Amino acid sequence: MSTLHPLALPEILFQVALFLQKSDLARCCSVNKTWHATMIALVWKFIKLRGDAPKQFPPLSALTRHRHLVKNLYTRGSDIPPTYTGIHFPNLEKFAVSYSSPRMEIVNLSTLVELRMYSVDTGMQSSTVWLALMDAPQLRTLTMSGAAILGDSLQSFTQLCARLQTVRLTMMTLLKGSSSSLSHIPTSLSTIQISSVSTPKLRTLVLKGICGMNTSDQLEWMLHFPTLKKLCWNVYPSEGQAQVLRRYMEDKAGGNRWPDLECLRLDSSMAEDEDLAAILQRIRRLTWLSVEASYFGPRSALIMASQHASTIKILNIAQCQHVTGGMVAKLLKSCTQLRELTCGRVLAQDFLNEDQVDAKAEAVAETKAAEWGCTKTLRSLKIGFEFAQSSLSSSDSVHTGADANSDHEETDVEKSQQNLEQRQHQIFQKLSMFTSLSILKTGISGAGEIQCGLDFRLSRGMGQLSTLKRLSMLDLCNTEQRVGTEEVDWIFQHWRMLHTIDGNLNVDADMDSEVRGLLSSRCTLVTPAVGPTQE
Repeated sequence: MSTLHPLALPEILFQVALFLQKSDLARCCSVNKTWHATMIALVWKFIKLRGDAPKQFPPLSALTRHRHLVKNLYTRGSDIPPTYTGIHFPNLEKFAVSYSSPRMEIVNLSTLVELRMYSVDTGMQSSTVWLALMDAPQLRTLTMSGAAILGDSLQSFTQLCARLQTVRLTMMTLLKGSSSSLSHIPTSLSTIQISSVSTPKLRTLVLKGICGMNTSDQLEWMLHFPTLKKLCWNVYPSEGQAQVLRRYMEDKAGGNRWPDLECLRLDSSMAEDEDLAAILQRIRRLTWLSVEASYFGPRSALIMASQHASTIKILNIAQCQHVTGGMVAKLLKSCTQLRELTCGRVLAQDFLNEDQVDAKAEAVAETKAAEWGCTKTLRSLKIGFEFAQSSLSSSDSVHTGADANSDHEETDVEKSQQNLEQRQHQIFQKLSMFTSLSILKTGISGAGEIQCGLDFRLSRGMGQLSTLKRLSMLDLCNTEQRVGTEEVDWIFQHWRMLHTIDGNLNVDADMDSEVRGLLSSRCTLVTPAVGPTQE
């Protein structure tokens, strides 16, 4: 009885083919008919036509013959030969175009699912494209950047957006008037009608750097889409953005503006803590929040730790000056589904003193240690621990007569050093509980010089992190480290999935070079040193 080879089964062969490069797939197609039938579709699935790289074009005859297999097409530049731009792709699902006008005649609108346009020319003020896309029944996603939609075409564009599920607009100009009216908005966008769409379907909306309308106008436009589930909104300048959003969300006459909203991103909004807390309180179920470079503080932290503790999965509060170590510890305790937490630098002492929660937030202080709520779910933790360095040195110590009579009495410097080592051990012990961590970033971003951060030495408690079996990336940027060969051996033994380390590994340049060499020999990428090392 003959045994069938696994690669003779098209189902298995296809799974193998998913991991091959296009050049390898092309060679595999010539093995036999079974391999050809299985892999030819993957060879032609994605085609890229760049006007600045004509030598990379596929042969015209072959592209024409296999055009029915092309699912994803990217074109760049207006200098692509007409022989290529004239090809019609009957089964195209994703179409991306940059630095030229989109040629919709090459697309079968009945199969198009996603359209991306980058830096397209000013011909986009014509409503022809948007009217044509209204006849694309499968279209779900539209991404645009660096373009302008002007005049009457804005009406058609808004109607199209209501039919889609995802719209991403970055560095765009949306203006009811002409391009000569960029400094004046003759008609508020709130007057645009989308009555032709009975039930808007838009679930994800990204607005970044939109010109042609102010903050209130943008919000009025967003209110046309009550089905929003994810909102990413950046206004330049950002003054008043959060206040306007809060006012609309608290408007009882308007009811719950976005009842399904669960993902919110207001980065660089400079939003005040009070405004953020009011906004967060109005959201029923929050799973994703990013308010980087805002004034997120005790009020917002209290809402997150109480109202959204059981649902939040991704939280980014980096560069928020009012965030303290106590707040971060409280969030880690309360948020049971948290997968990613990104915050800035915090004092290690505040993080360890979990009962230090701002009294203004009326939070209940907890004096006893508690298990972290997300020990099994947290995958990424980015937090910079700062440790207060002793202001005394051994040469600065002043010994009194009584000190001289007691040779075994600890000096202030020694006590400070012992306290520092104790806090280091305590931080490592708490981090060891997050057994699912894949990314750990304890580097201190934005630091102008090397800081006294978490010290990754076995003598400081690093060995407690042997529980982090899934760790793949470690960031130590801008922190004072003294990793030696003993720590390298330990890393090889316990962190077998680690493939990247960022930052300096030792303040001594020679030892830093030696440690890097040892790690690199075991296929661990150590990025170039950040910050000076000491000779």
